[in-house]
Amino acid sequence: MIKTHDYKKPFFDTLIQQGFKAFSLSDLEGNRLITYNTTKIKPENKVKEIIQRMAIAPDGVYKLQAQFGYSQRTKPETYYLKKGNVDTSFLNEQPLQPPVQISNNRPNKNEQKEQNVLSLDSALSRIEELSKLRAENEVLKERCKQLEIQNAELNAELDAEPENLQENSQDKIGNWLENIMPTLSPLADEYFKLQNRKLQLDEYKTTNYFAKQNNQQQRRKVVVKQQQEQNNYPDINNPDDLNGYFEELDKLGDEQFEQICNFIQTDYPELYLLIEQEFYPADENENEQTQN
Repeated sequence: MIKTHDYKKPFFDTLIQQGFKAFSLSDLEGNRLITYNTTKIKPENKVKEIIQRMAIAPDGVYKLQAQFGYSQRTKPETYYLKKGNVDTSFLNEQPLQPPVQISNNRPNKNEQKEQNVLSLDSALSRIEELSKLRAENEVLKERCKQLEIQNAELNAELDAEPENLQENSQDKIGNWLENIMPTLSPLADEYFKLQNRKLQLDEYKTTNYFAKQNNQQQRRKVVVKQQQEQNNYPDINNPDDLNGYFEELDKLGDEQFEQICNFIQTDYPELYLLIEQEFYPADENENEQTQN
């Protein structure tokens, strides 16, 4: 025989005295009306929210789920709250809806590395641009060699021409060279100097980028290893080790649990992300605020 309860404050006070810490409310179809509270919200404040929600809900029967801990793996106790003058005999005549299960998706390691991959792609793009500049520089050098060869051939042809024609040709060519060389030579020198500076700068930036990335990764590995040894952190890549750590956290009191989580959030962000996914429901109402 399924029993229903009044949704007034005395009933909830009894549950809190028995040690229940987290509460949620749903209708008989399994639609969640109030999500579980986390360690950041006191049980008394969550109860107050449920009572206010029941006050404006239509007459009927609702499911209250209560847990002794905050972990999603904790099996809840189910109580049925009655509002208004409604027939509750159907509760004993049909199978009840199972509790709504909240999926717990672990973070994908590939997604965690996405930002690093994008940075690597940017560096590779710079390397590709650097290679193109080197190729252009080589082409220009080759073109200069060809011009020098052509100039030597022209001088040889002039040597083979009659003296008077040679003098006229030499005068014309000499005048042309005198006019163009003062402009061409400095421009060519400045161009090659500029290209060499760009190549040196790109090489310096690329080398420093990879060195900085490697040093940061090495320092992070050393720091995480030291933190794990000093604070007895679990191996986040070992499911058994991680689940055992979650079970130890679930046994702690609210205040001690909050202190440890606040420390881990700064000291070991990767582990805090997994703790947050384990103990804070995914559908938690973001607008909920702790009331003092």
